Amino acid sequence: MLSEISADRNSDLKRHLFLLPPLLAFFGLALLLVFGGQNWMYLLPSYEPDVQLLLVDANPLHGQVQVPVAARLGAHLKVTGWIGNLAPAFQSQKIAVYVDDRHMADTTMVESTLLGANSGATSIKNWQADFFLKDIPLGEHTLTVQSVLDGQNPIVVAQSALWVNP
Repeated sequence: MLSEISADRNSDLKRHLFLLPPLLAFFGLALLLVFGGQNWMYLLPSYEPDVQLLLVDANPLHGQVQVPVAARLGAHLKVTGWIGNLAPAFQSQKIAVYVDDRHMADTTMVESTLLGANSGATSIKNWQADFFLKDIPLGEHTLTVQSVLDGQNPIVVAQSALWVNP
């Protein structure tokens, strides 16, 4: 009789044993959330309401630039984009970002390949410029993105209004 009770108890434990790993994972995540706060979370890409996507159509360059529309004074700003060259001899080396003709950031480009239809490939250059808004008066300003070419004048790739809030 005692061996039957023990066998029933063991079979019940084995039947519910598969629930142990998910329960431990859930409690571990709950502890991270309670004690770690926002520090451990990976932020997923999401829609940013204060960002504008601009198309680049400056012959011979084409691409896209993502620029902020509004920011707080002292905030970290990120300007990103990609550029492709229509003329192979026209090679852009870096990107410069200006706010009201004041130089804010320089960045180099990373070459990559964009695969297209019919197994065609287009060479593009990705870039990202990071900077902080410091010593800029409140109000509306002009944000300018320029492509800097070796031995030639810079080309204005994108220009947008930037509103600086307190």
